[in-house]
Amino acid sequence: MKWGVKFTEKSIKISNDGGIDGYGYHRDEDDFRTTRVVIQCKCYNAGKVGEPEINQFLGAMSKFQADYGVFITNNLFTEQARHTAAEGKPITLIDGSELIKLVMKYELYITPVKTYLLDDFYLDI
Repeated sequence: MKWGVKFTEKSIKISNDGGIDGYGYHRDEDDFRTTRVVIQCKCYNAGKVGEPEINQFLGAMSKFQADYGVFITNNLFTEQARHTAAEGKPITLIDGSELIKLVMKYELYITPVKTYLLDDFYLDI
């Protein structure tokens, strides 16, 4: 369980996933609510994630009767994609810089390293 999502046996598929990479349930510990969540991850080396990808994801959310979705990319989202994601069922968009912040915050598969910066005293020798 990561970030409160418990994945089901449908959880992660490699291909023919119907537009999703993760499927599970999130239970809010503060109340009795359990919600269905689907997750999509896209690796883009060129270009931003656009509106067509968000529309495809909305279709997958509908197919799996998801209450909300999380769309993650290593790149950026277009303004139109952000606008489309803000309408209808809720979609959380996580771009590359936000993904890095989350990895650091939760220390996911990383080991923090302490770094020292030299003062000018050492550089003026």
